[in-house]
Amino acid sequence: MSGWYEISQAKDDQYRFVLKAGNGEVILTSELYKAKASAQNGIESVQKNSPEDGRYERLEAKNGKPYFNLKAANHQIIGTSQFYSSEAARDNGIESVKKNGSSDKIKDLTIEAWYSRLKLKIKPSFIAFITKEHVNTCSFHFVII
Repeated sequence: MSGWYEISQAKDDQYRFVLKAGNGEVILTSELYKAKASAQNGIESVQKNSPEDGRYERLEAKNGKPYFNLKAANHQIIGTSQFYSSEAARDNGIESVKKNGSSDKIKDLTIEAWYSRLKLKIKPSFIAFITKEHVNTCSFHFVII
C-alpha cells in the first residue's frame, strides 16, 4: 500500500501536513502554515522534490539522534523527519519519503473539510460550534441567534 498526506490544523488554527508511509507511520512533518493553501503548496513541493537525493539534508540532533530535512530547490525546508536510532534507520526513512512522496492521496482532516463532508447547511441565523473533540465524537452544538 502506498503512502498518503494528511492536512490538519494545530490548536492555534495554523495548518500542517504529514506524509505517512503505507503502514501509517509518519515519515515527514511540515512546518506550520498560516493558510491551508500554503500547506497544499508544501505537499506539491514534496511531490516534486522528494525523488531527488540531493534535496535531503542528513543531520544529527544535539542528543546524537540522526534525522533529515527535505529541502526545496531554493534551500527552504519543506519537511523534517523524526529522530532515528541510527544513520541506517534515517537512510531508510529517506528512501521511504522518496517512495511515498509522489503520492497524490491527500486526507484533509481540517474543520472546513468536516463541514464539507457533512454537507451542513446552516442558515445565517445559526452558529455551529465544532471543536476537535466534537469531530471525534460526532456531536455538534448549535445556537439560535
